[in-house]
Amino acid sequence: MDQIMSTIILAQRPEGDMENDNRRKLECVSRGWLQGLATGSITFATMYLGQRFFTKRMKGVKWSTMVGSSAMFAAVATYLIIDAKTKECEKLFKSKQTTANASSSDKATQATV
Repeated sequence: MDQIMSTIILAQRPEGDMENDNRRKLECVSRGWLQGLATGSITFATMYLGQRFFTKRMKGVKWSTMVGSSAMFAAVATYLIIDAKTKECEKLFKSKQTTANASSSDKATQATV
């Protein structure tokens, strides 16, 4: 119960709000990394099993070539997804900060008027 009360009190304070935003940003970035790594794993498995199936009767295709090309393709897919999700999180939280700064400056000007 004390933990719930302290969380509510922190959420009402400006410092708590800043901490909350940092936590949300961390969650967003972590979710992006998780999506990227999961997609990379699935991509690797799909590419490897597909190459193994379609090159079963071909001569001269090495196991190391299949693993290497699957790993390279999965690494590129992982990087692209992580990069896009991280940029999306940065953009989202930058717009939230500018909105928060604009609203606080509007409140300050209304208080002086």
